[in-house]
Amino acid sequence: MIGRMSAELANLGASLGLMLLALSLTSRAQDTYHLLHSFTFGVDGAQPSAPLVVNGAGSVMYGTAEGGGTSNHGNVFRLDRTAQGWHGTVLHSFGQGDDGWYPQSALIFDKNGNMYGTTSEGGPYGFGTVFEMSPSGSGRWTETLLHSFDLYGENMPMAPVSFDLAGNLYGTTELGGLGYGAIFRMSPPLSPGGQWGETVIYNFTDTNDGAFPQSKLLIDRQGNLYGTSYFAGIQDSGTVFELKRTENGWEEKTLYEFQFADDGAQPSGALSADSKNNLYGTAESGGSARCGVVFKLSYSHGAWADQTLYSFDCGVDGGNPWGGVSFDRSGNLYGTTMSGGAYGYGTVFKMSPNGDGTWTESALYSFSNGYDGENPRWGVVADRADRLYGVTSYGGVPCNCGTVFELAPPSSSEKNSETLKP
Repeated sequence: MIGRMSAELANLGASLGLMLLALSLTSRAQDTYHLLHSFTFGVDGAQPSAPLVVNGAGSVMYGTAEGGGTSNHGNVFRLDRTAQGWHGTVLHSFGQGDDGWYPQSALIFDKNGNMYGTTSEGGPYGFGTVFEMSPSGSGRWTETLLHSFDLYGENMPMAPVSFDLAGNLYGTTELGGLGYGAIFRMSPPLSPGGQWGETVIYNFTDTNDGAFPQSKLLIDRQGNLYGTSYFAGIQDSGTVFELKRTENGWEEKTLYEFQFADDGAQPSGALSADSKNNLYGTAESGGSARCGVVFKLSYSHGAWADQTLYSFDCGVDGGNPWGGVSFDRSGNLYGTTMSGGAYGYGTVFKMSPNGDGTWTESALYSFSNGYDGENPRWGVVADRADRLYGVTSYGGVPCNCGTVFELAPPSSSEKNSETLKP
C-alpha cells in the first residue's frame, strides 16, 4: 500500500467576503505574469501546495505553506496589496506543541470570519489535525486544535474541509480507516468554546469504491458528498464517488471508475459542478498521450457517463493536471498543469466550450525558467478585475521553495511582495 503511494505523498462554506471566486473573465491571450512572493524556507515558509483564498478586489489573500516557518513545519500566511507592492504576514507557524505539522490544504472561512484547515501530520498523536484560526485583534490570529487523528483510526488529511448548510465540517483522510482512507464529519459544539464532535462516516475498501482520497468534498444542497479517490476502481486508477445521505445513514455509490485509457487515471483534485449538476475534474495521468485529462460526468436515465473534454500531450498545452478545474460565469474552465508548457515547468490553462459539445484548450501561461515558479498544482482563483492567482510548489529564488503569482491583463502593473514577516 505505502509503496504504491510513495511518489504521491510528496505531493462551501460561507465566507464573509473572502472565498474562492469563479468570476466572468475576458480573453486571456496577452496575460502578464507578476511574481507576488518567492518563498525562502525561512519564517515565510516553503512549498505552498494548496489554492489561495482571495477576496473579490484581489487586495487580500490567504494561504498555507507546507514547509518552512519558525519550526520548519509550515505556516498560514496573508498577503495584502499596498501602494508599495505586496506585503506579507505570517499568521501562524506550525510545530509549536500539538498544533500540527505540514498543512497541505486550502483554508475555508465561516460566516464569522474564522478560518479552518487541516495539517497532514502532527498533533498529539502525530497523524494530522483539523484546526481553526480566529482573529484576536490588532491583526493577530489564534490557532485552536479542533481534532487530532491517530494511528488507530483515519489519519493523514491531505484535503481541505467543507461546510454543509448546517455548519458541519466534512473532510477526507488519505490513510487510516480500514487502511485505504476515510471520510469524516465534524459537528460544531453545542455551546461556544465546547468540543467539536468527530465521526467517521465512510471507510474506503480498496475495491470499486476507491482508495486514498486526496480531494476536497463537493457538497450539494441535499447534503450529499462528491469526491475523487486517487487509487482503486477496476484498474486501480481512481474513482469518482458519491456519499448519499439516506434515512438509514450514508450510502456510498461509485459514479465512475477510471480505466487508465483515454478517460484518464489518478484523479486528485476537487470536483466542480455546473448548473445542470454535471461534474467536472482532472485526472493526473492517462489520456491518449498518458499526460492527463479534463473530464466531465453527466447523469442521464439513471446512470453517469464519462466524457473526456481534453487530453494533454505534455507539449506546449501542458501535462499532468493535478488540482481540478473551476468555472467562470461564461462557462469557461481554468486550471493548471504540473508539467509541460513551452518550457516544461507547467502551465495555466483555459478550456472554452464550442457550443457543439467539444471544448478548446489554450495555455494562458507557461512557467519558463524556475524564477517564476515550477509545478503549479492546485489551479487558480480570480478577482473581479479578471486577475488570476495561484501558487507553485517549486521554483523561485533563492531556494526553489515555491512562489505566489498573478496573471493580469496587460494594462495592469504590479510590484513583488516583501518578505513575509511574523
